[in-house]
Amino acid sequence: MVTPFGTTRVGVLGVQSKSKPENWHIQNYGFVDSVKLAGSETWYVVARTGSYLKGLVAGEESTEQLSGPIRIAEVSGAMAKIGLAVCSTLPQFCRFRSEC
Repeated sequence: MVTPFGTTRVGVLGVQSKSKPENWHIQNYGFVDSVKLAGSETWYVVARTGSYLKGLVAGEESTEQLSGPIRIAEVSGAMAKIGLAVCSTLPQFCRFRSEC
């Protein structure tokens, strides 16, 4: 990307395809096929969840994979602390750049 300050690399966050647009395929479904596909995908998730819970009860799966709201809050808090640490060094970095 070219800016008034020169050429800049721009990071992209999200899903990205490395294939060429001419190789992309978009599939459109009618109402009935959409309902069938939604049911199939939903059943897949339910079956996988059931299989995991069965393995958890049988002792074949680890509880390490369970992370509910508490674990999500812990990780979010840790990321917020890292973010605050980075933000606190930003003014020092800007001051350094202006002195150069």
